[in-house]
Amino acid sequence: MTRGCPFCAKTIQMRYVEKEHYRARAIRLGAHNEIARGHTKPGAGLDLVPHLGAKQDLSTAKDRHMPGSPDPSAADSLKRKAKKVFSVLDRLAEYIEEGILGFTVLFVAGMLIVHVIGRQLFSTGVTGQVELTQMSMVIITFAGLGYGVRKARHICMSALYDQLNGLPRKAALVTISLLTGALMFYFCWHAWDYVEAIQSRGRNSSALQIPLWIPYMVAPIGFALAGIQYWLTAVRNLISKDIYRSFNEKERYEEVDVEHI
Repeated sequence: MTRGCPFCAKTIQMRYVEKEHYRARAIRLGAHNEIARGHTKPGAGLDLVPHLGAKQDLSTAKDRHMPGSPDPSAADSLKRKAKKVFSVLDRLAEYIEEGILGFTVLFVAGMLIVHVIGRQLFSTGVTGQVELTQMSMVIITFAGLGYGVRKARHICMSALYDQLNGLPRKAALVTISLLTGALMFYFCWHAWDYVEAIQSRGRNSSALQIPLWIPYMVAPIGFALAGIQYWLTAVRNLISKDIYRSFNEKERYEEVDVEHI
């Protein structure tokens, strides 16, 4: 019959292929139902289906979220939200640090220029120039603490740290950041007590009679900003796969050409 009628042979072949397709689909659905119920191990019963169909269904079973297991998408969403919140805190600290440092540097530069011009042209300079310069240096020093930590430009004793790799290296950096941040907040507390003592005694500068607690107030602020940056570094390393020396600065080393050394 198939030799005499090519059309009939083609029809029988198409029906056979369609029947095998529905049969393979039924086997796959049955296997997935057994997996969902926990009666069958993943992959059991799939050896009866074609190779491509089995491979696709196995990958689908792996990607499916099983009840009772943690949802990776929810964890990623929580990390993104935490990163966004801490980024806002980091940006706020950056504005405070850059504002204090920028204003103080411009003030010192302008004051020294006016002082030099006054001495050369009018034989007199800015009154209290020495006191103002000393106060400005105090402000720049303590306000630059947090800025240096955020830019990862602080001094590091890394003889032991550089010998570590991978997870131990990240764990060491997180521990160092947490402990150093706690130390900065401890210094902030003592600096605040010192400022309160100066204010209660009414100490003023000798030439301009400026209350000394005003420029010294930057000391607890600087220690607090540095502590915040250290703890932000620890948080960034906990929520990120890479290693970060600060909240925004990823750890990297420049390659050295040893052939020319």
